Amino acid sequence: MAKYNPAMRTYYQNKLASQLELASDEGFLQLIWAGNALQSGAEAAAAPYLAYNYPKAVVTTDVASPSHMYKWELETLANELLTTSKRDQSRDKRLRALTSDSLPNLLNALNALRKLENQEASRGLNNTTIFREVARIANRQFDWQRGYLNIPQFYRSTFVYGQGACASHFEAAHGISVNTFSAIGFAMYTSLSSDPVFHRYSDLSALGISRDQMEQAFRLLSRPHLEMRKLASTERAGIFHTAYRPSVLRRFPSISFGDRSERIRAPLPQLIIERVTSGVFYDVVNGGGAVRADYGARFQQYCLLYLQAALPGLGWEAEHEYYNGRARHDTPDILSVTEGEIGLAIECKATRMGYGARFGADIDERGYEDLVKAVVQLWRFFAHCRLGLTGRTVSTDAVGAVLTLDSWLSMAHPLQAEVMAKAAARADADPQITNVDRRNIGFVQITALEHTLVRATEASFTATMRAIANPDRHGWILSGVHNDFEEKDQAAREYPFKGDLGRLLPWCSDLDAVRATRSA
Repeated sequence: MAKYNPAMRTYYQNKLASQLELASDEGFLQLIWAGNALQSGAEAAAAPYLAYNYPKAVVTTDVASPSHMYKWELETLANELLTTSKRDQSRDKRLRALTSDSLPNLLNALNALRKLENQEASRGLNNTTIFREVARIANRQFDWQRGYLNIPQFYRSTFVYGQGACASHFEAAHGISVNTFSAIGFAMYTSLSSDPVFHRYSDLSALGISRDQMEQAFRLLSRPHLEMRKLASTERAGIFHTAYRPSVLRRFPSISFGDRSERIRAPLPQLIIERVTSGVFYDVVNGGGAVRADYGARFQQYCLLYLQAALPGLGWEAEHEYYNGRARHDTPDILSVTEGEIGLAIECKATRMGYGARFGADIDERGYEDLVKAVVQLWRFFAHCRLGLTGRTVSTDAVGAVLTLDSWLSMAHPLQAEVMAKAAARADADPQITNVDRRNIGFVQITALEHTLVRATEASFTATMRAIANPDRHGWILSGVHNDFEEKDQAAREYPFKGDLGRLLPWCSDLDAVRATRSA
């Protein structure tokens, strides 16, 4: 990578700004929408909004194609558009507005953005920071690469946030249920995948959704254009790296235009799905201790049920109390017990990553403290087993794992090393924890676990968990490690909760009924 050059950074900043300052926000957001549609299998939807001569090479869903427009770069570009001041064309007749149907205009802006990001990425990059940069890149890209529109995303998020205390808090705060919010979001996504505008006064009564419910959902999914510009300018100010500035589209994935905010646009409709699934976290996280305890317990339950359904032979057990003679303790959240011995102990953590954890340079954010505590809890449990305080024995090759709802420590070997060092320092203060109890600990994200369990056998999963817990594999992705142990010709298993989705989200069943009626 070239050495950082401040003058070149300024050059590419100005080059990008020179295009965006002549672009109508509404028109250019539609251009971003069209580019996204072209590369999401929806050329027929995008073509009417583009000049006839767009390069056919860009009609691809292949991320390896040299013509691919990365979704995360489109997201950054939309945010930069909202923070760029416009030039007054009435004062200079030589200025021409950037046309909103020309795909080359979008490609030129993306090229300028990419060169700007490359310049910024080179600042402070060296052998000691490269791995932290890899983690930031992963946090920016991996969710887009996995995609948002899938049954596990809907089921997992609703299981964790859409029941019990979380569901009650959400409805009390916003005046609609999680189910209704999800249904409206899906309807908007479906419409905006084939049309650049969702009309505010669309009729969803066939799904039992009222006008008032739609307005309540719009407050969470959309903001007026000028309000979004102010929010983007505030949220993204003062952060050096353009690529890692907060995206206001994560909070409000659509933007409304018109005198009555009647035209709702989402340059990347996929983010509507993200907002009505995992994004519900941000509606419930401030609900108090009872709400946070509820989604933590439900995440733990989801992980246990999934493991039991996929690999029942590994003897999965839920958390339970034991008495060590002086006080009551809880076992780790999930245990794997075969032939009377514990082979794997898992702590589940439902904390979501904030901006600092996702793109910061250190582990000061509160969520990392949860990971440190989880490691110490696992070591303390192994110590209690060795001391005969639990009534259980541990196999000689047993390991621990911290299973996270968000992508903590993915592709982040240096940060894992820091977490383990902090845990070791804390364990030094506990005389019961000896070196033999400090077993290897792996860090696993739930989406990687789900992907792994599609083809894992009991033997391949056990070997993979032992491998990822080895410090040599810290920072690796579980599903990638599993490739080394996957058994040949192992048939893929279906997502075990597919048939239960209609119970958690009744609108899914309602939608099937509406489709059947219209078909008839």
